[in-house]
Amino acid sequence: MREKLIGLGERSIAKSYYPELKERLQELERFRALMDAASDAIFLVETPSLHIMDAVGAWRDLLDKPDGEVVGVSFLDLFPDPCHSPLADQFSGVASHATVVCALRPPPGTEEGALVEMSIRLTPDGGRRSAVVVVRDVTERAVMEKSLAAKVQELQALHRMGMAVASYLSVESVIQSAFKDVMNAVEPDLLMLFTADGQRLRLQGFESRRGDANADQFAGHGITECLCGATVSEGEPLFVQDIHADPRCTRDECKHHGLSSMATLPLRLGNLTIGVLALGSFTPRNFGAASVFLRSAASIVTGALHNAMLHEDLERSIRELNESRENLTTILDTLPVGVILMSAERKVLRINGYALKMLDYDHEEELLGKTCREVLCVYHNDRCPIFDQCQEVDQRECDLLTRKGRPLTVLKSAIPITLEGQRVLLEAFTNISELKETQLALQRAHDELEERVLQRTRELQQANDRLQELDQLKSSFLTTVSHDLRTPLTSIYGFAKLIRRDLRRIEANVPIQDPGIRRRREAVLSNIDIILNESERLTRLINDFLDLSKIEEGRYEWADEAVDLGQLALDTVDSMRGMFLENPALTLHVQLESGVPLLQLDPDRIQQVLVNLLSNAYKFTSRGEVSVEVRTGPQCVQVSVSDTGEGIPAHEQERIFERFHQVVGDTLHAPKGTGLGLAICRRIVEHYRGRIWVESRVGEGSRFIFELPRPQEDCPPPC
Repeated sequence: MREKLIGLGERSIAKSYYPELKERLQELERFRALMDAASDAIFLVETPSLHIMDAVGAWRDLLDKPDGEVVGVSFLDLFPDPCHSPLADQFSGVASHATVVCALRPPPGTEEGALVEMSIRLTPDGGRRSAVVVVRDVTERAVMEKSLAAKVQELQALHRMGMAVASYLSVESVIQSAFKDVMNAVEPDLLMLFTADGQRLRLQGFESRRGDANADQFAGHGITECLCGATVSEGEPLFVQDIHADPRCTRDECKHHGLSSMATLPLRLGNLTIGVLALGSFTPRNFGAASVFLRSAASIVTGALHNAMLHEDLERSIRELNESRENLTTILDTLPVGVILMSAERKVLRINGYALKMLDYDHEEELLGKTCREVLCVYHNDRCPIFDQCQEVDQRECDLLTRKGRPLTVLKSAIPITLEGQRVLLEAFTNISELKETQLALQRAHDELEERVLQRTRELQQANDRLQELDQLKSSFLTTVSHDLRTPLTSIYGFAKLIRRDLRRIEANVPIQDPGIRRRREAVLSNIDIILNESERLTRLINDFLDLSKIEEGRYEWADEAVDLGQLALDTVDSMRGMFLENPALTLHVQLESGVPLLQLDPDRIQQVLVNLLSNAYKFTSRGEVSVEVRTGPQCVQVSVSDTGEGIPAHEQERIFERFHQVVGDTLHAPKGTGLGLAICRRIVEHYRGRIWVESRVGEGSRFIFELPRPQEDCPPPC
């Protein structure tokens, strides 16, 4: 065009106009160069054909076309079909505004074209109508505007969330409100909230966009397990696009139910993690793009959740406190003890039913607000020993005034305490008026009884002294009698034996033919045998009594020597075997343990013990067996004599070792001895620091046992 204009000017325009034309042309070229450098694309479009007549500016970058490929092209062909109608209206002047935003037709191989903003202005061009279209690429601006709108939406959501959750004081309400805002802002497929409970994460909130997912599938787990546990351990949010490839995701429940991506955010208060907010997606997703919003949301939820938990704890504490108050009131009203609460001004604040009844009042209101001096205290001085002197009272006896003005003796405990920030006095008391009267009566009875006991004790002491004196006299008498009887008894025994011997000699030398005389002779011999037997029995009785007296008085002479108890038992049994042969239904056995140690004993006295025990066994056993056993323990030697006789009742088993005591009962019909044998046995055994006892059951037999300690050792319980 420039060449045409210059040629035309050289041929037809006066020389004087050529410089001016050239200058105008240069200005036009400079303007075009300036327009080509513009960041917008400028098109000159012919109307109504809408073909592009010219293009300047950034149209090459915008359309990605080389020079010459845009002139003559329909302007509408640059845009997809849905944009043609509104653009045609703009060019025809039908539309009222001249700014249009539309996307360019996408280049081959792409899905979206650049978003442009167009300003269209219709202008006359000589005889033709044309339009100047300024096209600006607003793709990045649109992205930024969209991002800004998203941020604004997030901020609005955070603001709504903060305002909403701050207005709730229950954990459930806080979670529901927060879930609503997070679901609307981020649109996850799955949203969960866990709270830390010891070593577990407890699922508190759950929401899913997929119907087949439920809370049971993602129930609480260990505080160190899976991604939620890692979030607690690390104290930082985790944004995982593929949970199947992340080794920290250890729970199969998450993987098997279709989750693909997750975000876990700790709910932290300082250094303490109180829970985890978890978001999930069933398709791959980068939750990190919303990290700022999610972090802020987690922070808001943490504060609100903590406040709600504190509020619930406070409500629970208040509820428990109220229940405790009600329980305390119930307890106070049912206690069988009077209880009064006094204020620092010494006024009645509370009084239980038992105290009202004790003090003859019908209603608590009759005492509330009144000072203790008006209605209770019998002291009228100006100082209270508890309030003024800070003294505590524990089980002190004092008096209270009843409604009728009579003093009431009580046992009172009082202590200053702080109740609901106020210093009060807690008094508890029990009516002991009747108890005092009873105590006085008991004291009088006690004094009288004590006097009677003293009098009776004196009488018993006198009687005991007299009995001891009589016992001494009896012992002296029996000893004297025993000594005095021994000589004539010996004479009677000796003369009886001589008479029996002489009668038998006469019978041998002078046979008696007369039956009557023979019968009388036999009767005389029988009587002589009776005299001899009774003399022997009396001699044994006297000897036993004298032996027992000597042992008890310490006058007995013991001939101790080294004794083998086993051999001594054998010798004793052999000496008595002839007596047992008289009863064929009764057998005698001996069982000895080897290694029986030698003991320093009087063999005659120990043999006396064995003889007494074997004699008793023979007397009270009609059939069966009698056995003697000797065995050695770690500290003593034990000897036992067992029989299968009549047995001894339990209440008699200790008394049979007393002097002259013999068992008389249904089975043991009459005494069969002197009653001194077992007493002598006990004295002999106890002399050697041993002990003797009996084990017996009526009808089953008896077992008499005595133990003698080994040298230099005390005897323990039975071996």
